[in-house]
Amino acid sequence: MGIINKKHPDIHTAAKWKSRVFMSLPDDKVVYFSTGACSQFKLVPGKYLHFDNTDGKWSFFQNEDPDGFYLHPFGSNGNLRSRVINKSLVKMIRSSTRYTEKGVKFMLISSDRKGQSCAVIEIITHKTYDQLIQQSK
Repeated sequence: MGIINKKHPDIHTAAKWKSRVFMSLPDDKVVYFSTGACSQFKLVPGKYLHFDNTDGKWSFFQNEDPDGFYLHPFGSNGNLRSRVINKSLVKMIRSSTRYTEKGVKFMLISSDRKGQSCAVIEIITHKTYDQLIQQSK
């Protein structure tokens, strides 16, 4: 067995978790956005998210239009995390992606597209976040 320290890939520190950029479906009614996602994409609790599913490709953008899904603050200790609470949305995402297990995570990436003059964030759904991370090792 080799040396195990904080740099070992299986050891998780707070700094490593904060840099992870993903969206997850922890239960049947919540879409959760990690600290890394909130920071990188400037997701602000109190604003609204608008999701798009065109040809099986999911994305979303954030603005102040209340027709969208309200972005709730989540967590404590100054950690910027947020979530959308909507059972129908979670059901649609699960049905479309065919990932039905609780806790599934999806990678988020920037896009060149705009939605109502707002930056669009793509949700990678062809593989889970964990599968993509494992594949990159």
